[in-house]
Amino acid sequence: MPIELRKWFQLSIASLSILFSALCWLAIRAYIPAADLGAQIAASVLMMAAMPGFFSLLRLFLPLLLLKLWPGLEK
Repeated sequence: MPIELRKWFQLSIASLSILFSALCWLAIRAYIPAADLGAQIAASVLMMAAMPGFFSLLRLFLPLLLLKLWPGLEK
């Protein structure tokens, strides 16, 4: 079974995606003034849009990295 179809891999990719987007949101949120409600809403929408983006990137590149580091993982 390919590594991309394993349940543990999909769960770890999903949790990493949420973690990375939350870290980006926290970094951006520190620079948004509290009085600017529109910018805060835009940052929240950007965070929700970043999750699938990180998921796609990690799903594409992480198997290549993992299999390069641990070749026996595919078996």
